[in-house]
Amino acid sequence: MKNIQTTKTAMLTFDEGTIDRVPIVAVYSGVGKVNAAIAAQILISQYEAEYVIISGIAGGMGKDVAIFDTVVCTEFVCHDTNNEIYTEYHPWLQEPKFYADKELLLCARAVAGNGPQRVHFGQSTTGEIFINLENSDALCIEMENIAAAHVCYVNDIPFIAIRSISDNNKENGQEVIDKNFDRASYQSFLIVKEMIKKLNKMT
Repeated sequence: MKNIQTTKTAMLTFDEGTIDRVPIVAVYSGVGKVNAAIAAQILISQYEAEYVIISGIAGGMGKDVAIFDTVVCTEFVCHDTNNEIYTEYHPWLQEPKFYADKELLLCARAVAGNGPQRVHFGQSTTGEIFINLENSDALCIEMENIAAAHVCYVNDIPFIAIRSISDNNKENGQEVIDKNFDRASYQSFLIVKEMIKKLNKMT
């Protein structure tokens, strides 16, 4: 980012700047659903974000999803709560899942082959505990996506999440995550950066 101006709200640091002359606000939300929801709502309410994109790491779940692959998350489910809260209460969804914005998905598909990593498109599952999900359709597991997706849904703001794999069922544990964190994070950012360029041309 260039021309960075930093402000702090709710104990979070927001960096305003540009990438390829596109105005960007970047924030490290921290771990967990509540932190992600706080960051997303501030981006929308205070910075009037036109899109919200999560960039980060995740655990790999799909059989063909290897460490350092990237998952463009097309839909978002939760594995550590009673999913009826999404359908029986606000926001009264038809099914307990949120979906990535169609325009952002098209943009991600258009740039998916530009980077060095393999890119997969599919479901992510969010939870603040990691459990064995043998029958899950999810390609990756993380701790924030569905919360940010929920916030964006009720605010009618396009959302997508890009996650690169830091660990999986074959290689896991905090040491593995720490070892792979920087590279996996950067792999995710490369896709987001290409998306920003593409979105700028589309608008």
